[in-house]
Amino acid sequence: MWASSYVTERSPLTMPAWLPRARVLFVVVALYLFSAPGLVQVLLRRRRNTLAARGLDIDRLSLLMAVSGAAAVAIGALFTQAFFGESVQFVYLWSAASFFVALLWCWRFREVLA
Repeated sequence: MWASSYVTERSPLTMPAWLPRARVLFVVVALYLFSAPGLVQVLLRRRRNTLAARGLDIDRLSLLMAVSGAAAVAIGALFTQAFFGESVQFVYLWSAASFFVALLWCWRFREVLA
């Protein structure tokens, strides 16, 4: 009985004043995480043979970065919705974008997966 009165008397959540800035920061971080594997490929292109001699495969590293970065963006969107009151559409949008970015990077590095 007491719980129903608490739920009905509770005021609706208000959006924090800093949430628009957090959205911009989230977009910047998400775009960085989506593009980081490509940046690694470009920056380490000349040292590919040196790193291969040490046992480090740049393609595998980039694939790991791509998939984990896409997952981090989806989880970050979920945390933003759960803890800061962002809309559910925000989570759906970024989860779908993360899924497609992960698919694109997996297609790019399909020879590593084979």
